[in-house]
Amino acid sequence: AIVGLFLGLPSAGTAQEAGAVFVMTNDAVANEIVVFDRGEDGRLTQGSAVATGGRGTGGEIDPLQSQGSLILSEDGAWLFAVNAGSREVSQFAVDGTQIELVAIIPSRGTRPTSLAVFGDLLYVLNAGGRPNVQGFRLTDGGTIRKINGSKRFLVSDAAADGRAAGPVQVGFTPDGSQLVVTDRITDEIHLFPIATDGRAAESSTRWPSFGEGPFGFDFDPLGRLLVSEVWGRNPAGTVLEGAVSSYAILADGALENLSPSVENFEAATCWLISDGRKSAFATNTTSGSVSRYRVRPNGRLKLRGGGHRFGGSPDAFPTDMAITPDGEFLYTLNAGRGTIGMFRVRKSGKLVFLGEAGSLPALSGLQGIAAQ
Repeated sequence: AIVGLFLGLPSAGTAQEAGAVFVMTNDAVANEIVVFDRGEDGRLTQGSAVATGGRGTGGEIDPLQSQGSLILSEDGAWLFAVNAGSREVSQFAVDGTQIELVAIIPSRGTRPTSLAVFGDLLYVLNAGGRPNVQGFRLTDGGTIRKINGSKRFLVSDAAADGRAAGPVQVGFTPDGSQLVVTDRITDEIHLFPIATDGRAAESSTRWPSFGEGPFGFDFDPLGRLLVSEVWGRNPAGTVLEGAVSSYAILADGALENLSPSVENFEAATCWLISDGRKSAFATNTTSGSVSRYRVRPNGRLKLRGGGHRFGGSPDAFPTDMAITPDGEFLYTLNAGRGTIGMFRVRKSGKLVFLGEAGSLPALSGLQGIAAQ
């Protein structure tokens, strides 16, 4: 079912190739992946649901507190999903809008919440218990093998004084030389150098986030790190608090802040994604909006416009986002309504709203979205 109005539709002759969008239900009893057919105009049609063979956590809005719980391999041939409730990762073979469950592997930790791929490497972030990252390798035949000796624990100053950690996302730098982990509780960004055998360094270099609550991240075309901040530089608990900052990862592995926290005057800025050109987008969950940032040549950020709001109330609760590989279409997982927000991304970075699609269970713990 398609709900909502279709506004500002693109003119004829600008259609792109068709594809698919995948959404994870994170159901606590039987986790599933819901497949959406993506038309050439970017609009979605909901299709079948395929079981992951594992359990999610359930909940209402953002129960995993993570970005990257559902990801595609670089070539789009494989789809990987976390089963946070059963400590597993599911692997699907992808053929257009058809997916087939081919393997379920232990995550080697508690509460897997985020995944990262680079070439034949797969890393999983286990956020529960004693948080860690665990490495795997994808063989030529598609089998996932654990990389022995690759489990690395996230050590922080918080652990030393008994405070909890809150790791959010794991991801590779564009060249695969570093593994990045954000922690929204300790306000740290971890960098693990990756050896030629695929193993992360035994310990990370921990860098303080410029703002409070570093959450989701992505990279611009020049490899600069863009990080959303739940609270930015404002005291936690204020109404208008979300922000985004940017960093350069230097040759020696150091992290250099390029753009201080740029506030968007919205609340709960959590997920962030780049269009692979000059723009980045962040969802502001409790404000029910999407903000757009321009990445300047020097890496500094500028807020562009007021962003998009889903109607007159914040009940959409947009969380995860996905963008097509060509950067032409952006999709938000609206966990409060059980819908997918659909946008065309112009070359300028401006978003053209195409409406909402889907009839997923609202306020049910939906988490994870991937597009191709």
